[in-house]
Amino acid sequence: MVVSDAGYGLFGCVEELTDEEINHIIATNLTGSIQLLKTALPCLREYPDEVRAELRGEESPALQM
Repeated sequence: MVVSDAGYGLFGCVEELTDEEINHIIATNLTGSIQLLKTALPCLREYPDEVRAELRGEESPALQM
């Protein structure tokens, strides 16, 4: 089982964000998930009949594959 649950949001005015804050949220919310998938997919591909994937957004229903 692989669970990717890292992520956070920032509240406030976009023009007040620093480059460091922007880079950190992208690294956490996007790059972290991509790195997890790159690591997990080779193992998951060994058992294609046993894999069930769900992609969820905070406010959206699950997308099942």
